[in-house]
Parts: sequence; structure tokens; C-alpha cells
Amino acid sequence: MVLFLNHKNCTYTDATKQLRKVGLKSQIIGITSESEVDQQAFMDAGLDNCVEKPLDPVRTTVVFPNSKK
Repeated sequence: MVLFLNHKNCTYTDATKQLRKVGLKSQIIGITSESEVDQQAFMDAGLDNCVEKPLDPVRTTVVFPNSKK
């Protein structure tokens, strides 16, 4: 599993595209506080899921479905 924390100074969409291009099959999850439009760009880059900050117990189960609350 790869977790990316989206930040204005980083281009995680490019990193995600490159990981997929080299054949990474692991789950990639983005964590962002950005708008829905930015989340869609993240998803279009090849993420499996995108979770909005701040993380709470409900959102955390999306990222780690087998974790205990």
C-alpha cells in the first residue's frame, strides 16, 4: 500500500502515474484537503481511493478497512 499526502508544492499525480507506468499493482491512496476537482485529478492519475483530511475513525476505515475503531 502506498499513501500519498497531497500538498501544494508536490505533484503526486505525476508520481502516481509513474508508479502505475512501471507496473506497480499495490493500492495507492491519496490523502488530501483539496477540492473535489483536485481529488478527481488525483483519481484520474491512477489512485485507488482518495480520502479527505482530517482523518477520523470513519475515514480511517476507508484507508485501513481491517483496522479496529
